[in-house]
Amino acid sequence: NPSPSCDIQNPLNCITPDKSLLHPNKIPLNCNTLDKSLSHPKKPKERKILCERSTRLAIAKYYTDVLDTPPKIKWIGQNGTIATIARTLKISKGSSRMILNVLNDVTACLEEGLEYDGSRKQIDVVRETRKLKAGSLDEQLIADWMEDGLGYRLTTMLLNSHRQQQGLPLVGLKSIYNAINRLSPRFSRIEKKPQTAENLDLWSEARMNWVSHLLIRSKSIRNKDLPNNLQTKPYFDEKALEENNAFFSWSQVAHFDEIHIDQKAGHVSSDGYHIQFCRDEGGKLVAPTDPRGSYCNVGVSLLTQFIFNIC
Repeated sequence: NPSPSCDIQNPLNCITPDKSLLHPNKIPLNCNTLDKSLSHPKKPKERKILCERSTRLAIAKYYTDVLDTPPKIKWIGQNGTIATIARTLKISKGSSRMILNVLNDVTACLEEGLEYDGSRKQIDVVRETRKLKAGSLDEQLIADWMEDGLGYRLTTMLLNSHRQQQGLPLVGLKSIYNAINRLSPRFSRIEKKPQTAENLDLWSEARMNWVSHLLIRSKSIRNKDLPNNLQTKPYFDEKALEENNAFFSWSQVAHFDEIHIDQKAGHVSSDGYHIQFCRDEGGKLVAPTDPRGSYCNVGVSLLTQFIFNIC
């Protein structure tokens, strides 16, 4: 019904608009009481299908089989091994440390001859069980073989053969290195020495004896032609040479040559060093600080030269 002040000509002016009637089901909103979380609902957490161990195995597989085990110098960098694995396997950037740990573990397993199983503490547990104990028979064998000049690799092979017979786990080169370093060995450089050391007179005398012996055997000279101090030496005795059928004629010689061959006296490594360990009088290994111990010479560490003549 129009109000008294209603304009008959324009009846819409007579109605006081109630905006709530336009949207009867709309609830008036108060901005202060709104739950703002409703406008940005949290995304549900992604469910992990693979466990961390599976991820580590995938990294190891890609590193060894696809990348062909690149060296450590190529691991770091924008296009390094770690970044390449992260991009390919879609691993988050914050997991670079995990990738690095996996690469270190895989490398250690390769050195120890182990099969990588993806566990975190695998290599630590194995290394602890394979650690060569101080004062053990293994340590004594390593010292003996190294002083015999067998070298690191052959020593490792022999030690593993011994441990296999004893039912013990095999060890790698790193275990051998650690055992040797623990024993504090002494390395001596092999020096080149002539046959007569530094005495040139002795060298001249030896050369004189050799030439005289050759001349007597060829009957170019006689024993009486030698100096008096050489006539009494047994290798210039003409009767003994004849009994041993040692005389010859130069017409019988088709070729004559003199060769010099380097000879190493004592046990030395391939790189020219002699290793020694501190031992007691009975040959047992002792600490360098032990008053009973000393670095005994196993052999004369020198390089000499022998001369051979071929007729």
